[in-house]
Amino acid sequence: MSKRKIIAAAKRKGLTVEYAEWGQACGDRDTYLEWQVQFGEEIDDLYGEDEFQSFADTAEAIEWIEQLERVSACESGQPECGPVEHYDSQGVPLCAGCWAELVADSQSGYDLGDAAPGPHISQGTHDPSGVGNG
Repeated sequence: MSKRKIIAAAKRKGLTVEYAEWGQACGDRDTYLEWQVQFGEEIDDLYGEDEFQSFADTAEAIEWIEQLERVSACESGQPECGPVEHYDSQGVPLCAGCWAELVADSQSGYDLGDAAPGPHISQGTHDPSGVGNG
């Protein structure tokens, strides 16, 4: 079944499918058939895509799912981490929360070098475990 193929492709990417239905959709002056798929909310966190997607056929749906690329994730990998907003001098991706920790560490003697907040590679280092490697 086509629905099963879509669900299997999503599962291989770590996604859930809340709803998948082949049905009629309305355009400007006509109606047509399409897959209407609602993915779980993790699609936004993992891939930066909207939960609701429409596809002309099963092959298009599977191809779209298989070509999804993960958005950068914070190095710490903690569930509360958000999207990458900063990088340390070694190119380690950091979310805003981990960056704030890094800046706080610098104010208490942790050596950041010339690090400054911003979406660029700075001159500091950060060990998300909290141990520090400055």
